[in-house]
Amino acid sequence: MRIHISKKLSLEVILLGLIFTVCPAPVQADQMGTIFVCYACQNTGNGAIDTALSSNPSVASDGILFAFINTGTSAMTRGVFSVSGTTPTDSFALPTISAGGTFILMPGITTDGASHPSSGLFANTGTTQDTSDGAGDVNDTSIFKFTGTGNGLTVTSTTFGSSTAIAGTFTPRDPGLFLPFRAPAGGGIISFVGDGPNGDLNCSNCYYGEVATLDTPSSKVPEPRSSMLVISGLLGMCWIMRHHRA
Repeated sequence: MRIHISKKLSLEVILLGLIFTVCPAPVQADQMGTIFVCYACQNTGNGAIDTALSSNPSVASDGILFAFINTGTSAMTRGVFSVSGTTPTDSFALPTISAGGTFILMPGITTDGASHPSSGLFANTGTTQDTSDGAGDVNDTSIFKFTGTGNGLTVTSTTFGSSTAIAGTFTPRDPGLFLPFRAPAGGGIISFVGDGPNGDLNCSNCYYGEVATLDTPSSKVPEPRSSMLVISGLLGMCWIMRHHRA
């Protein structure tokens, strides 16, 4: 009789262990920052962005600017912002962004000291990249992505966009991007690269918005429906085996 009870108890312990194994507690992603994009925009209300635009009027009138904002409590390091999907591919190495800090990237003007394709978006030309007229060789199919490290964890760009099937990426016209406004003169919608070439429709204050958050990864959590099916199945097995042994 003692052996019989021990086997039943052991079975229940194993099944309970399996339940907790396949149904881990949810772990939420932590947002560490955000990416804003300005194309020919002014008076955004963000101090760091507006200061950069005031110092570089050519960007404010017909250029592109990316702002990487660290909203976390630790520094963001090893940041790389890349563009692919069009030729040439290019990437920019960001400096360390301190907690609460902002890094402003104005393609053509801001440099990371690295070598870039001569026609690439991040080539140091000394002048702003007027992407609406083809500078930087980017268009609405270009794929952007950020990766970095924060507090010992991988940081990646995240968006609700659906234009690519690649995690952490987004494209300039993706309808799922977060953004306050897209406002070309005469109506219509443009992308954050000006929908080049000559796609800005002579707009004023054309595009400004949050295009992605910068997040640490989260654990994959089973869907509630799947979890309940697994739990029900395991408990059913426990009930059958106990009554079979009785």
